[in-house]
Parts: sequence; structure tokens; C-alpha cells
Amino acid sequence: MRHRPILVIGVPIVVAILMLCPLDPISAAPTDQGHGASVQRASAGHVRTALAASVREGAAVAWYFEAMILLMCAVGAGLIVAGNEAVDLWRERRAEEAASLHARMLTAFERDRSLKDLAITPVVRLPLWGRSGTIVEMRGAVPTLWLRYAVMRLAEQEAAAFAAAYRMIDRLTIISNPEMETTAA
Repeated sequence: MRHRPILVIGVPIVVAILMLCPLDPISAAPTDQGHGASVQRASAGHVRTALAASVREGAAVAWYFEAMILLMCAVGAGLIVAGNEAVDLWRERRAEEAASLHARMLTAFERDRSLKDLAITPVVRLPLWGRSGTIVEMRGAVPTLWLRYAVMRLAEQEAAAFAAAYRMIDRLTIISNPEMETTAA
């Protein structure tokens, strides 16, 4: 799956090179129209040698341009592949940073005895370009408004310690559970 962009880019480049390359070196040879009268006066041997020299010169020029086009296409394809790899590495690093903050929040919730048994999940998203900051979305259910406040406060503390710019999204719902109220009383 990782080599798919190379095929998507490489196949059209090879097709374009084959379409641009002249297959007949004589058709690529430059024609000399200004000296037509002098060529007609020359002997047959001179005509053959002149024609052979112009074909060799034209073929050399054609191969030079073909080599330059091939070189430019190879450099362009290399730059595209290198850029793709750099973006993949950057994306993986951002995903690792998001997983690190997620694990940090979960351990903070585990350390707090009042928040330990709650069904809450922090969802951390780090954009590819860091200008917009970290986005932390808190999902789950809590039994009271005070526990909701405690969860959000702890999550904000961990996000502030991790990132300079962050945004908290509160998706917590308050569900009163009669069993929890009787055990708390």
C-alpha cells in the first residue's frame, strides 16, 4: 500500500517519456534546406557521407534531449516520493504525540480516586500543521455536574502541560444513576 503512489506517478511519467522520444533517428535529424543546390551538385559519395553525418548529429541531439527529459522526470519523481515520505513521517510523529497525550490523560484519571470508575474517553487530535493547536474532546457520561467539572479541569491541566495551544470540547453527559446516589449517601 505504501508503494502505490510510486506506481501512480511513475507509470504516467514512463508513458510520457516513451511518447516524447522519437523512434526514428532520421526523423529527428535536422534538415538543411538552405544548401539544397550545393548538395545536388555534389557527388553521390559526398551526399551519403553528408547525410550520414547529419543523421549522426541529429541522433546525438535527440538522445541528448531524451536523456535530459529522462533526468528531469527522475528528479521530479524522486522529489515527489521524498515529499510523500516526509509527510508520512510528520503524520506518524503527530499521531504519536496525540497518543502520548491520550495516555497521559488516562493515567491522570486513574490516579484520581473520584474519577477512576467513570466511563470517560479523551479523544486527542493534533492537526498536521501545528498552527491551530491540539484539540481534546471529552466523551462519556458522569453522574453529577461536579464530577463533570472535575473531569474537564483535570483534562485542561494535562493539555496545558502538554501543549501551548489547545482547545477543549465538552461532550460529557450527566446521567443520574439511582444506584450511585444510594451508595454515595
